[in-house]
Amino acid sequence: PGDVVRIEPHWHEAGLVPLQPVGDRVNRIRDPLFEDLYKYERIFIVSENGREERALAALPFEAVPTQRALMSGINIIEVPVPSSPFLWELRDNLAETKVSHVHGDSEKHCTKWDARRSRWDCDKPSKWTYVGAAEREVGDDPRECVWAHPLDRGRTLRLEAEVPASRLIRVRDSFDLRAARLGGADVLVQIFVNDKLEVEDRVKGNDDDWQAHDIDVSHIDGPAQLRIEIDLLGKIKNRFLCLNAWALR
Repeated sequence: PGDVVRIEPHWHEAGLVPLQPVGDRVNRIRDPLFEDLYKYERIFIVSENGREERALAALPFEAVPTQRALMSGINIIEVPVPSSPFLWELRDNLAETKVSHVHGDSEKHCTKWDARRSRWDCDKPSKWTYVGAAEREVGDDPRECVWAHPLDRGRTLRLEAEVPASRLIRVRDSFDLRAARLGGADVLVQIFVNDKLEVEDRVKGNDDDWQAHDIDVSHIDGPAQLRIEIDLLGKIKNRFLCLNAWALR
């Protein structure tokens, strides 16, 4: 937990100059989701005068400022992040996630965990076919996600994780902006909970909308077993697939 800074308007480069020493704390997402901000305790908004209400309205929750300051026509607003509904995130628990390549009746488990880069490799380190923590541009915004490049057609990429007891499991998936612009084959993402198929999403070749799939798991007593299977539906080409999952109380 910590603090994060947002600039309004988000594209204004002048607001970034004095923030260079804390550049890693600047949130550049134009349309943030609660998933993007829930790990922080406070948001500091640096806004041009007259844009502060727009900056508050852009937050994905009811923003209640606790402090405001005006300096040389620049507003600085402190906003506490409300209590989070998120219990668990796939990206933060990749080390405990089972990753495998499936071809027919054959399943090969990935056993090479690279802790420095937070990624699974199934054979020798590959530029493409790994599963790991990443930050990619999705829907014109940088998102933290899990890189899950699909395998050659006929082979399934499978991720399996134990999710703590919760009310809802949310999965988001999308190609990144580069893949969507270049086009290519569709990808089928299937989401199972306790071996039951809950969602079947055909991610179109030009899709980068970071779509949410919400699955009610309130009826499950105890942890749930989440399985995500990814299949290529055509000739492989620039399929930079991003996904992530969360458990909500």
